[in-house]
This record gives sequence, structure tokens and C-alpha cells, in this order.
Amino acid sequence: MPHVTRIESNVKSGVAAGLAPCTLVVGENATGKSALVAALELALTGRCAEVGAVPAALMELAPGGEALNARAVISDGGTVAFRVA
Repeated sequence: MPHVTRIESNVKSGVAAGLAPCTLVVGENATGKSALVAALELALTGRCAEVGAVPAALMELAPGGEALNARAVISDGGTVAFRVA
């Protein structure tokens, strides 16, 4: 079954992570766990439950007024991406 092998995004503090077919995310507070989930959700659905689906609200997740983006690499060689300019 295809799965996400890599996620990259500038959501919140930024995310760049490799993922296995089954990945457990643990860590101290403020280490990027929710940023990872938000980046995956944005790349795969174009939405983020944390702020809702309103593009203006999504922009609040990008640092310094940058265009918000998220890109996921899939194990079958494909990619999916989301960008709000």
C-alpha cells in the first residue's frame, strides 16, 4: 500500500522528515509534532483542522509572510503538494 515517505513544509516552524510505513511521533512540547501533522494534512487534503479551511487563516501558519507550502513524497514515486500564495 502506498504511503508518505517524506514530508517538507514551511508550516509553523518548518518540517522536513522521512517517514516509514508506520511512524510513531513522540517528543517534548514545542518540538514540531503538530507541525508534522499539519504539514501532512495540508499536503494530502489542502486543509488544516487547526485553523479551518479558510486560505486567509492558513496563511497564519507560514512564517514571515512566506507562501505556505507542503509537499509529500509517496512510496509509489508520486508527489502531492499544496501552496497558498
